[in-house]
Amino acid sequence: MMNSRLAGRIAVLVWTLAAATACADTGNAPMAADWASRIRPAHPRMFFTAESFAQVKAYVLQHEREYYERRIKNAVAALPLEPDADACERGKNKLYGPYAQMSAFVWLMEGDAEALAKARNYLVAGVDYYNRRSSARQTVNWYSASRVGAMTAYDWIYDQLTPADRKR
Repeated sequence: MMNSRLAGRIAVLVWTLAAATACADTGNAPMAADWASRIRPAHPRMFFTAESFAQVKAYVLQHEREYYERRIKNAVAALPLEPDADACERGKNKLYGPYAQMSAFVWLMEGDAEALAKARNYLVAGVDYYNRRSSARQTVNWYSASRVGAMTAYDWIYDQLTPADRKR
């Protein structure tokens, strides 16, 4: 007898495949290629743009200042400039991405050069970690939040990265 957990997983898989089949682009190549042309070339572009960031910043400072200062700004200030692999790779949550994202946000809010350096350093360490695990044919992290945080940090500090940093 199949347990309910396995049955649920199979049902989700079947539903996903059915939805993918129903939504598949059946030979409309121009439409498939068109989405890439609509990505704005300027950074930042994840969650907000340079034009909309003034509103984000004003909202944070007016409505979320305490949270921002206590949970983000102070957390970034407490981070070492160079990531500690033991702290970042412990347990289920790999923290390179979230720490890079928080640091990048503080950079945007404050123009804090140390926060920018931390964002870059945590991104680089995260890429190194990913490559190390991938080369060893080991999983990187089940959860996508770390990768989303890393991609967001990359986007937010893109203009501050060297071409070599961007290729890494």
